[in-house]
Amino acid sequence: MLEFKQISKAFDGKTVAEHINLTVADGQLLAILGPSGCGKSTLLNLAAGLLEPDSGEIWLNNQNCTHVAPEKRRVALMFQDYALFPHLNVWQNVAFGLKMQSVTTQEARQRAERMLRQVGLGREAERRIDSRSGGEQQRVALARSLVISPYLLLLDEPFSSLDTGLRQQLRNQTFNLIRAQNIPAA
Repeated sequence: MLEFKQISKAFDGKTVAEHINLTVADGQLLAILGPSGCGKSTLLNLAAGLLEPDSGEIWLNNQNCTHVAPEKRRVALMFQDYALFPHLNVWQNVAFGLKMQSVTTQEARQRAERMLRQVGLGREAERRIDSRSGGEQQRVALARSLVISPYLLLLDEPFSSLDTGLRQQLRNQTFNLIRAQNIPAA
C-alpha cells in the first residue's frame, strides 16, 4: 500500500503539490490525470524516492519511507523515455535493479532472462539496447521494472511515444503482468 500524508512540494517557488492525501491499496490500479505541469510526475518521483517532499510523509506497506533511499523502497518507476542504459545489452538493462540489490550476477541474469521470456524478448537478451525498436525497448523497461518484484509499480506515460496498436498491445501486456504478480500500480 502507498499512502501520501499531507504531501507538499514546490520548485523555485511554484507549488506543484499542496497537502496531498492519497491512499493506493494493495492490488489497486490508479491513474492520475491532469494537464502538463500539474504535478503528476512529481507525485510519482516522490513515491519512488527520487524527490523528497517539502512537508508531509510517504508510507509504503505501513512503513514511513519519506527519507528512505529509492533503491531500498522496492518501488519501480517506468519513465516515458524508458531510461535504458546504452552501454548495457538487453539482459544487463533488465538486471540493473537486481545488481543494485546485491543479487549475484548469475542469479540476476537468470531472473532477467526469465522476465525477458515473459515479455516476449527471450531471444534478445544479448542484443544491444540501441538496436531494439521502441516497442522492444518499452518491453525491456517493463521487464526491468518487474524483475525486482516491486511492492509498487509507477508508470509515467510509458506508452505515449508508441503508435496506437503497439500502445494498446503493451498496455494489455503490462496489465496482465501486473495482475499476475499482484503488484499495485499507479
